Amino acid sequence: KIDMNFSKLLDCPAEDLTGAVRAAISCGDFDHRVPDADEQRKILFDVARYLDNGIGGNVSNVEVSLQRQELWDRCYAEAKRNLPPFLIKAKGEPMRLEGRYIIPDSPLFEAHFLAVVRAHLFDKYFSDVRAVAEFGCGTGHNLLALARQHPHMVLFGLDWSKNALDHVHKLRRQYGVPIHTAEFDMLNPRTDLHYNLKEVGVLTVGALEQVGKRFENFLSFLLSCHPPICV
Repeated sequence: KIDMNFSKLLDCPAEDLTGAVRAAISCGDFDHRVPDADEQRKILFDVARYLDNGIGGNVSNVEVSLQRQELWDRCYAEAKRNLPPFLIKAKGEPMRLEGRYIIPDSPLFEAHFLAVVRAHLFDKYFSDVRAVAEFGCGTGHNLLALARQHPHMVLFGLDWSKNALDHVHKLRRQYGVPIHTAEFDMLNPRTDLHYNLKEVGVLTVGALEQVGKRFENFLSFLLSCHPPICV
């Protein structure tokens, strides 16, 4: 087993780690091991085969596949534990950490790791804003965490998937978290949003990458809104 040095990973002195970050660390399962030589060769072979034959080997295919709204609708319809399925890994599935492959013990390693990083970012960048809008909010799990960490903040969840927004509505009813929602497509940003982003912090996690090279419209939208902070 290998200890996780979150002070190093977050580039933050240990004494400056906030209570929320320490709580996320204490609640997470970060046990993992380095694969042996045979496992390492298999991992590299599988990655190379994917790049040669999978969608990752063709940029145009990646962009087309990531515009398939029905794929994301199905993904969010299958979401469990308030987490999108892609955050729950199969047992023994390798991941990358600090430039090398590891094999986590827990299928929730990535979700737990995200919880730590997320807590750090929330305290570092959103402590001085009264409202936050997450673009590509998915199931709303990041907004739920933000509501628990900063309970008086006004929250907005935006996504192009109806099932994602339905899931956010369930969170709102289940936990009593007042998250306002709206449909939003990063490829074709709407400009009729009912709130002023000049006073709203912007959050996006694992969503902007899904637009491939077609990020210009969303970037122009944000620049025109002049939000106080973008994470």
